Amino acid sequence: MIFFDTNVLVYVFAFDEPNHQKRAARLLEKHTKDNTLVISTQVLQEFYNTITKKFLKSLDEKSISAVMKRFAKLPTVQVDSAIILSAVQRHQKKIFLFGMRLS
Repeated sequence: MIFFDTNVLVYVFAFDEPNHQKRAARLLEKHTKDNTLVISTQVLQEFYNTITKKFLKSLDEKSISAVMKRFAKLPTVQVDSAIILSAVQRHQKKIFLFGMRLS
């Protein structure tokens, strides 16, 4: 599974940055088609907050609602303390790769 951060979803609508927009759109299409995409409830919340502030001029409320409904159908995990602690452990394991501190 591939976890998409909020920024990837936001870039799908960054028409003023065509290189980022095209790449994000291709990633979204590929991983949606392959059923390998996962997002979190936090990503949905952050996406809505960002899209309504940055893109309200280019996307009307009806379009934003449609996008939110589409993204809400994606496999979604709810962020809880267990997930956060697991992420901390994974991060710490990366720091001490082969007994050497990476930073």
